[in-house]
Parts: sequence; C-alpha cells; structure tokens
Amino acid sequence: MTSAGVLRVAAAQAESVSGDVPANVATAVSLVRAAARGGARLVVLPELFLTGYDVAAWTPEGCLRPDDAVLEPLRSAAREGAIAVVVGAAVAHEDGRHTLSVLVVAPDGTTTAPYDKQHLFADEREFFDAGDHGASITLDGWELGLGVCYDGCFPSTRRPPPQRGRRRTSARRRTSSARSTGGTSTTPPARSTTASTSSSPA
Repeated sequence: MTSAGVLRVAAAQAESVSGDVPANVATAVSLVRAAARGGARLVVLPELFLTGYDVAAWTPEGCLRPDDAVLEPLRSAAREGAIAVVVGAAVAHEDGRHTLSVLVVAPDGTTTAPYDKQHLFADEREFFDAGDHGASITLDGWELGLGVCYDGCFPSTRRPPPQRGRRRTSARRRTSSARSTGGTSTTPPARSTTASTSSSPA
C-alpha cells in the first residue's frame, strides 16, 4: 500500500527474448507480481522489453497495439496487484507509423501507449518513427513524465508538464542484467518526476 505523499516504485530488469512477445509478457508478469508483493504501486521495465532490443525483431508483424490479446496476462497482473506498469514495446499505429513506445497498464488493466521515443538512436532510426510530443501519467496524485533511454540526454524531453504540452493519462488506483529481480525505492513528494525506460542498466 502507499503511504500519504509517498509513491513506491520498482525498477525491474530481466533478460528479454528477441521477438518472443508471449515469453516476455510472462517474464513481465512475474516481475509485476514480485513488485506488487513488495508494496510498489508502479513498476518500470526496460526499453523494448516486450519486443526485444534486437533489429531482427523490429518488423511490422512484431509491433503491438495496446488492445492486443497477448497483453491480457499483464493486464490481469496489474489488476490483481493494484499496480501500474510502464514497459517498452514496438507499437503499430493506425496511421501506419511504427514507434519505439512506452506501454502503460493502469491498476484497473486499462492499457495505453501514451509516449513514443522522440530521440531515436543508431539503428532505431532505420525502422521506427520518432515521437513528436511528451506525455505523462498520474498515479496517487503524482504526475510522472515519460521518457525512453536516449531521451534522457535532452532536458527538454523531461521538462515538467505543461510546458511542452504533454498528453496526460490517468493511472488510478482501482483502479538488463539477466537476473529476474526488481528493486523498490521510496520517492519523496515532488510536483513531478520522470519514469524512464532503458535497454541496459544505468
């Protein structure tokens, strides 16, 4: 449970299997459940964790949509643990774009893709379309800006809302080392902060 003014966040890392979304979802479910048992209200998983950070896995067929059935175990884990999940994936959009994105699963299981990586790096540029806006989520009264890896090198990406016109998503209460472990940290109150995913340990 969350104390007043405190948000407990779990940073989870595990080995991702290139192109095997069901296997990666299963690993994510295990990490989400462990984080929930530890009292976290939010768990953040790495960049492209569900797809795999591997050029061979970056195909139109390998891209996800927020309502894909393969994500149902992750939605169930979020509901069971009353926990929000931030996880990286390749995402397909109705307008034909393919983005390196952040999927957000709210504690009620609602799944969205509110943020697309704006600052693509190296081979990412060959397949993915860059995002063009910031985004944030709100959880237990906290507003959390979203970012992915290289985005962190650009301060404007992390500028607190609403300076960059960030889109907001609500995550209400009803609401890579190869070791499958997740640490938790208790963050002191602040007006806003950033939840960022990365493909490798900081």
